[in-house]
Amino acid sequence: MQGICLLSEIHPLGRTNRHFNAINQYQRWYQDLGVDDWKSMPFDQSIDRIVDDCLSRNQHLILRDWAHMDFIGPPSIKPPSFKLLLNQRLEQKYTLRHCALVRHPAETWRSSIKMKVFQKNNIRVEQFLAGYRGYLEEVEDLPIIRYEDFTKAPTKSMKSICRYLDIPFDPEFIDKWSSYTNITGDMFNSSRGSGEREILYFELKAIEPELKKVFAGNEDYQFIVSKLGYPF
Repeated sequence: MQGICLLSEIHPLGRTNRHFNAINQYQRWYQDLGVDDWKSMPFDQSIDRIVDDCLSRNQHLILRDWAHMDFIGPPSIKPPSFKLLLNQRLEQKYTLRHCALVRHPAETWRSSIKMKVFQKNNIRVEQFLAGYRGYLEEVEDLPIIRYEDFTKAPTKSMKSICRYLDIPFDPEFIDKWSSYTNITGDMFNSSRGSGEREILYFELKAIEPELKKVFAGNEDYQFIVSKLGYPF
């Protein structure tokens, strides 16, 4: 959207990874700040540099946090802190505005187990559900947008997000989103919506019998679906 600089999967402990380093992302995607040795720049200093540049260009800075680090843990945090460390770090200096984006835990799990970090660290579904519950408990006072609701009504949902974050709404996002590349996530186009030019809603896939059995006996899963209004 116009006037927005979005950085993706940012975390104080992720700064040595070139894909998730805040100042490296910013320089590749938006503006060269003349920082060559981005690995050695302290996290707080890198955010200060980015904020100053955004203010000078009348841009709004949006940080998509890397909640996996805080609530699942590996490879950088063992065990996880169950606290939003990015928020704790930044709120000491900045006034922050938040919203939380969530998705049905079954679909989130299916997506997560495709990632190398889940496979290499043998992350079990019970560990994932405990982290998801911890995340919900941490953001319970924030505005929450469900992925499914966003895909059903993207313009209405985006207006809500912009209102929560106090940023201008750009109605052209609905036509531009498919060509947007300044993001991390589904880098290999493995999701059902990959390659689509429209934002589409997909029904929840039938949950596999073994997974359904685990969910049925897991208190964290019951908490998550109840809290978010998903059917059991």
